[in-house]
Amino acid sequence: MKIFSHVASRRNRRTIVAVFGVKKEIPVLERQLFSCGALKNVLQRKVTSMKRWTCSIIALCLIGYLTIPLTVIADERESNAPIYPPELVFDGMTYGDWAAAFWQWETAIPFSSNPAVTGTNCLIGQENGPVFFAPVSFGGSVTISCTIPAGKAIFITILTDECSTVEAVPFHGSNPQELRNCVGAGTDALDPNALVLTIDHRRVQNLSRFRVQTPPINFTMPTADNLFGLAAGASGTSMLDGYFVMLTPLPKGHHVLHFGGSFTSGPAAGFSADTTVNLTVQ
Repeated sequence: MKIFSHVASRRNRRTIVAVFGVKKEIPVLERQLFSCGALKNVLQRKVTSMKRWTCSIIALCLIGYLTIPLTVIADERESNAPIYPPELVFDGMTYGDWAAAFWQWETAIPFSSNPAVTGTNCLIGQENGPVFFAPVSFGGSVTISCTIPAGKAIFITILTDECSTVEAVPFHGSNPQELRNCVGAGTDALDPNALVLTIDHRRVQNLSRFRVQTPPINFTMPTADNLFGLAAGASGTSMLDGYFVMLTPLPKGHHVLHFGGSFTSGPAAGFSADTTVNLTVQ
């Protein structure tokens, strides 16, 4: 990989001797970094102790300048997709509020019509609004193809625990505090370092800072074809605790989102989700 096209070739290398007596062969960009061969003159001149320290500082600065591109290349292997920070209040709502809105969208869709089941029709129930909720696997690996309008932020559920008033133990809570304890215990057992989120094949790091717990979420099942298998019109309260990321709107074109992880211990041990979204922004 080319770091910079203007980096000097090996035949333009010079040997710089630092005060510490260590020889380093490094590229010297003579015309760009120093005028009239000033560095060469300084290094060849018999100088006082103070001037020798000056020479060392110049040499170290040059070495530091030439190692910067290596750091840049390393960073570029990670995703540079703009991500809204987890403390953000976006359109009047916190990350926790948006996670709750995601779950309300998820539970309102007939299960057989959910994009995670059909692999398409990702805008069902979310045609309008500033945020697109990326569909997420209900377990195992799924690949989904989505087309969305430009200008939408993208809310991604990497992996989350969920408890409700309508489920059995160990995913049951009768009140907000019990629900909070329930989902907290599940997600406490999750290792955030084992989670994966890539945007256009570039990995997002430090996902631990994106852990979010929602407020209590009231829901009503519109049909009997629903996530919980409840009767039509049945209602309850849920709470989520998991890892969520909101991307700023992506540019027009094709993008690939990949995210997921596994619970290896705790109440949800054995559950894993792996979602790939082939996304077209137009």
